[in-house]
Amino acid sequence: MTGWLRHPLLAPVLALIALGWGALVVAFLVVGPHAGPWATTLLTSCFGWSPLTRGYRLDTVLLVTLEPPLFVLVVGLFFGPELRAFLATARGRVAGGAVAAMFAVAVVTLLATGRVLGGAAPAAATPVREVRPVPRAALVDHRGQGFALGGPLARPTALTFIYADCHASCPLLVERLRAAAAEVGDGAAFVAVTLAPERDTPAALAAYAERWQLPETFRLATGAPAVLEELRAAVGVRAERRPDGEIGHDNVIVVLDGRGRIAFTLRGLAAGADLPALLLALAAER
Repeated sequence: MTGWLRHPLLAPVLALIALGWGALVVAFLVVGPHAGPWATTLLTSCFGWSPLTRGYRLDTVLLVTLEPPLFVLVVGLFFGPELRAFLATARGRVAGGAVAAMFAVAVVTLLATGRVLGGAAPAAATPVREVRPVPRAALVDHRGQGFALGGPLARPTALTFIYADCHASCPLLVERLRAAAAEVGDGAAFVAVTLAPERDTPAALAAYAERWQLPETFRLATGAPAVLEELRAAVGVRAERRPDGEIGHDNVIVVLDGRGRIAFTLRGLAAGADLPALLLALAAER
């Protein structure tokens, strides 16, 4: 049953796989920030990427770059003769040299990009209170009910922009708002405005609201394209349509006070942690 442990190619194959996989992961850290929202979401969640600083935490980079060679070192401690025998052959030198070179080039390229922070990503600063108006915007929610932004509101409101069939950061934005809604209850409202009004009709949004199990205080909204564009520009959300139908966009949540003005702007998926406290503070002002 354990005969495969004595196979002469076991140790070389393990070492090659470790370095090859390590090279692919490091290469993804290099190209990932340019690969679209799905990649940014994955980098933020798994590799310490900060959309605010456009850099990786040092501890994450050390883990990714040191783990493969350390694994090879451990393999060498237990299977040293097999590794040396493999490297003594022509194919062993070619395979080992190529994979090691790929890994080294990927690491050097990552370090040369300047995306490695000198320490842990800085903690998000306390959001600064703003007083910015938003344009009058007549919207329709997923229930078919009309409402408007740009004037006095019954309660503080968290506002963001998404599109319903997004598979990258939009579900995370909705989850941020839904989590905040669970904390503040009826003390605040939540509005997610579509970036794709041509396909996000109220009926389509209603299906997504049911799928996401949104509370009563949550509205998925659409409206006239010109109205939505003016509102998006005022909030400061950049958006770019791509040939494959996806929409690249900024992840921004703005908090509107009781007079309908922008009171706080939260940028990046990690910034939503401040949202419940900001909403409760604005509610207390009323």
